[in-house]
Amino acid sequence: VSEEVENLRFTYDGESLREERSPLQTVEDHIQEAQLQHLTASHNLIKSEREMKTAQSHLKDVIQNWERLVSVLYTPGSEEMNLIKREFNVNIELHGCESSLGEIDSLCSSMTHLCQQREIMVQSLKDKSKQIEEFGSVMDKQQKEMQSIVKQNSTAIHGLLHQQNEVGVYIHRNIRSR
Repeated sequence: VSEEVENLRFTYDGESLREERSPLQTVEDHIQEAQLQHLTASHNLIKSEREMKTAQSHLKDVIQNWERLVSVLYTPGSEEMNLIKREFNVNIELHGCESSLGEIDSLCSSMTHLCQQREIMVQSLKDKSKQIEEFGSVMDKQQKEMQSIVKQNSTAIHGLLHQQNEVGVYIHRNIRSR
């Protein structure tokens, strides 16, 4: 039993089964890691929202300044002014899309990495669960074997006492008969 317990890296202190530190992460480590990832994601979201509001405010100021400058150079409502405004809006949208594309690509890579980590964590937990189940099966089997040995020893002691009595009776008879 002790060899098998050592191989599984678990200890049984008479009351409970405990996992010893091993190269594999413990369940608590996985929970703490997930909590840290959640807190980091929340912090990043708040930071990104703040940056977005600042950028939107700055963009609004730039657009207002640009419109003021364009209205000085071109006649308001003219075809030329409308064309320049459309070009400006398309350029803003294009640069926003290009910037977003890079950020989305980065986020996809991060999510892929997180998914891979989660798969590793889930597999590790499944492996540990299987080890615990196997350990339980081994313990049940060995407990049954020990119960059988105790029962056999009890029967053997009873048989030995019976034989001792028979030998005593035999010796007593033989000594009297002489």
